[in-house]
Amino acid sequence: WLPCGGGPCRPGNLALHDATNVTIAGVSLTESSGWCQLFRRCSNVLEMGVRVEGSVQWGTADGLDVESGTNLTFRDSSFRTGDDCLAFRSGTFGKLRTPWPPGPIAPVQHVRLLNLSLVSSSSAIKLEANTQTDRLDVGEIRDVFADDIRIEDTNRGIGIWQRTGRGAIRDVVMRNLEIRTRYDSKPEFWGSGEPIFVSALPAPDRSTTAATLVRNITFEHVAATSENGALLSSLPL
Repeated sequence: WLPCGGGPCRPGNLALHDATNVTIAGVSLTESSGWCQLFRRCSNVLEMGVRVEGSVQWGTADGLDVESGTNLTFRDSSFRTGDDCLAFRSGTFGKLRTPWPPGPIAPVQHVRLLNLSLVSSSSAIKLEANTQTDRLDVGEIRDVFADDIRIEDTNRGIGIWQRTGRGAIRDVVMRNLEIRTRYDSKPEFWGSGEPIFVSALPAPDRSTTAATLVRNITFEHVAATSENGALLSSLPL
């Protein structure tokens, strides 16, 4: 369900585009060879009591991906994945994605992450307001609240970064976090054991990304055991 141009794509388990008033509850999603779930431009989504189980050795097998959307709640669930457990982007990212329609790219906003258990070979939670162009109309990621999150045996706990787009990531609160990370040396995976990773650096082939595009990020009541330190990185203002 992810078009790949000149080559085949690995299938995922669930993909919703431009859907409204969605409830997913009490199901298990297993052995997805690609992204397990995709919510693109969806609103009023509630997912609860869901178990996502995949191989931690299989790259690009995210547990859940959001590309633009509003009023999104994911709660009381567990994820074990070979890539990011939960990834949020305010638009499309990558040439293999379905082309985005013309007009401003909608934000990701009003997200609630509650009582989740996460195991990942990349980031357990990732936020990025990115595209592969310097479009000025990229939406923000804003109003994200996470509470009671348990992250185990993961390359990177929480990753928040802005590299190739111009949308802000702001007003994020994450509290009551238990994080255990490891430094996985396998080159096909990402993360270096950081419990928290916040970056506002441009990609090497992009223009400067202002550090003010990542702002009002709050972490409260964090207990972390990690093989690397937390990373905060940005260009001078």
